[in-house]
Amino acid sequence: MLAFYPAHAAGDPVRGATLYQGCGDCHSIEKNDVGPMHKGVVGRVAGSVAGYNYSSALKNSKIVWTEENLNKWLSGPDAMVPGTKMFYQVQDPKDRADIIAFLKEKAKWSATRAMDDGAPRRCCACDKNCRPAGFGAYARHRSSRKCAGRLRLLRVMSGVTARQ
Repeated sequence: MLAFYPAHAAGDPVRGATLYQGCGDCHSIEKNDVGPMHKGVVGRVAGSVAGYNYSSALKNSKIVWTEENLNKWLSGPDAMVPGTKMFYQVQDPKDRADIIAFLKEKAKWSATRAMDDGAPRRCCACDKNCRPAGFGAYARHRSSRKCAGRLRLLRVMSGVTARQ
């Protein structure tokens, strides 16, 4: 009997860590390699890691890496985004769920700090390329209400009340 594992099935991050070693030929958690780094991949806009040369197809896809989208991507990258550079597929749905669980757990950014390398990144609030502004936000252009509101929200969520 075949088991069906939907995208939202709980994966095993420990098993996912073992499976992720196969991804290590092209990817790393911390740095760009043949493929982009996976630090912060869950929830990130596709094609937005600074310093990585994406295919125009992926860069223009406007995909957000949710669990469901990662599951589709890993089952067939070229079917999801024709013209992408990635060709590797993970056939087993359980393996995909485990890899995604690993990425959710081990590849996340700290919610209380910004990526502080100064590289522009796509802002989650206004969809512009912003620079880190601290407190986990990416808005240097404070004139944007969305960015300013996101910055306030992140300060409250992280327990930070004053500017550093």
